[in-house]
Amino acid sequence: MTGFGQTSADDGQSQIYIEVKSLNSKFMDLNLRLPKIFSDKELEIRNLVSEKLERGKVSLSIEYEKRSDGAIKQTYNDTLFLAYYSELKKLADRVYAPYESLFELALNSPDVIQGNIREEAGDEVWEKVKSLLLEALNKCENFRVDEGKVLDKMLGNCCSVIEKSLEIVKGFHASANALKTMLFHFLAKKVLIPTDLSRKLFFMWRSWILMRRRSG
Repeated sequence: MTGFGQTSADDGQSQIYIEVKSLNSKFMDLNLRLPKIFSDKELEIRNLVSEKLERGKVSLSIEYEKRSDGAIKQTYNDTLFLAYYSELKKLADRVYAPYESLFELALNSPDVIQGNIREEAGDEVWEKVKSLLLEALNKCENFRVDEGKVLDKMLGNCCSVIEKSLEIVKGFHASANALKTMLFHFLAKKVLIPTDLSRKLFFMWRSWILMRRRSG
């Protein structure tokens, strides 16, 4: 059975959006997409999904966006930068070259820019994400249960229609047998069939023919 659940939160400092989709499958097949800051929580997330949904082809997406807090996300090796700049300046002096581009060259030299500081999710952030994840999983499971109830009702209605149709077919079969018996009786006795009875037999015969055409 299919399932769907989504949750979101925005506290002014960060935005969180979680979406869960599932399709029918005998086994658990989880496709997970989450930010790098939660990569160390992947095993825990997979266990939560397996515990709540048990089986199905599941797609889980977690989006997390932290608003800028003005903190520096990049560092520089100033000692190495000055060393590069000094060497470049010496080279420029030797060939009488201008200094305008030396700053950019030194800044982009190897290992001067230390790269982005790796962000990690604190316990408070993870607990918030975990709570929203459990809510989304519960919604997905409830979606499955509701869909199961609808399918159960549809199948029950189909079974009722089949049972009623079988009774109608049995009635036609009984009428056909009665028609055959009556005709054989009149033919064997070589008796002229009365007009009213002839009409009834004709309508019974036509109904039987139509029934056979529809059934086969």
